[in-house]
Amino acid sequence: MEHLKCRACLSAVALAILASGWAMAGPITINNPGFEEAVTWNVVAPLYGSWSFTVPGWTGGAGPGYPNEAGVFRPLTPQPPAPPAIWTIVPAEGLNVAYSNTLTLSQVLGTALQPNTMYLLEVDVGGRADYIPAGYKVQLLAGGNVLAEAMGVVNQPGWVPVSVSHNSGAVQPGQLLEIRLLHESGVQVDFDDVRLLEGVPEPAGFVLIGTGLIGLAVLSRRPRK
Repeated sequence: MEHLKCRACLSAVALAILASGWAMAGPITINNPGFEEAVTWNVVAPLYGSWSFTVPGWTGGAGPGYPNEAGVFRPLTPQPPAPPAIWTIVPAEGLNVAYSNTLTLSQVLGTALQPNTMYLLEVDVGGRADYIPAGYKVQLLAGGNVLAEAMGVVNQPGWVPVSVSHNSGAVQPGQLLEIRLLHESGVQVDFDDVRLLEGVPEPAGFVLIGTGLIGLAVLSRRPRK
């Protein structure tokens, strides 16, 4: 029975590595990834929340001056009864969200692109009930060049998880990674909880799978008691 349990565990590990295609993922540092750093609130609306026209750690904030505006929004918590409640958005995490009416929010990271490495960028993209549909684009760049991107439209209030992945291949290290969050259409698009993971090369995942399979073979050859 113990052998069966061990084989099941090793099989699960091997399948998980195979399914993901990469192993030992670790987070890359992003400044103010949830837009929670302290700001000076430029607008305080009693029925809606507070707005700031700067986004610490990111470039692209500006205002006041709708529609050419981007910044940080903190909705009231708890939200008031409708109709104001349906005009705001509940953060995906924390208290704040970033928003853009036209401008691009971007951040050049302190991490350089590495060869033969998998990158996974994840962002929650949202739309307010009164401002949908909201078109967006999420990009991962290095040295100013777009490595991968995802684009779409939020058609319902709330959040859509967006993922962008890139396998760097045989590149020369040194170009700094960059994240861009773009407004593409509609009145406003919101962003929250930005994450970037870095993984070891895919072949290393196959090495781990091979190790697991060797373990399975050893277990299968051991005599049963």
